[in-house]
Amino acid sequence: MSPQETKHSQKRSQEDSGELPTNKKAKTSAPLVVFGLGNKGDEHESQRHNIGERTVKTLAELLSASPLPTQSAINGAWEVKFEARTCILLPPQGVINDSGAALRAALDSIGEELIPLIVVDDCALPLGTVRLRQKGSSGGHNGLKNIESIFGHKYHRLKIGIGGERSKDHVVGEFSSQEQPLAEASIKRAAEAAKLWLSLGPEQVETVLAKVNSPAFRSVSADKISEEIVQRPAA
Repeated sequence: MSPQETKHSQKRSQEDSGELPTNKKAKTSAPLVVFGLGNKGDEHESQRHNIGERTVKTLAELLSASPLPTQSAINGAWEVKFEARTCILLPPQGVINDSGAALRAALDSIGEELIPLIVVDDCALPLGTVRLRQKGSSGGHNGLKNIESIFGHKYHRLKIGIGGERSKDHVVGEFSSQEQPLAEASIKRAAEAAKLWLSLGPEQVETVLAKVNSPAFRSVSADKISEEIVQRPAA
């Protein structure tokens, strides 16, 4: 076994609790990664399966993030800092079913072992709902299954409801014109949730969970989001 494989094996053997390692550096300065799942390519961007990608793009705009120079393992990403902490916003790097391998390569290039936030579509949740989970199962999502085959359950997940049946035709289909406003509202709310996760850090995930999963936050409507944007004071 190579030294790198040994390191990954040792990390996997730690308690699979969804919590960060207890070393001081990881708690104070380790970079953060938000990974929006989907299939890479413009032809996939409007599909339900790519709502995670659209959320990461919206988050990059919300944070005025800077494009990250292309590396061998990271393409099309953005970078932003919260105080001294570097945050990487990662869009799909290939096909969604290989998301775990793409994330592994990205983290290896960063050179840190950390807890990522995965932004993902969820058929089990109705459209207009977001939910943050510290741990749990893949729920049958092939992208999450691939991540868990490499990372176990040691990642946080931000789920965005797309409703409907769990079928290929549904998840690779596009939102109807009637669904589109609510999909956009869900993306904006999910981006706000991811921003909160970044600003507080995964070390304070319990605080983030309480906010994001509160009834007033997790359920959205197109009209409600529009009203909040109009009423929000200028920065």
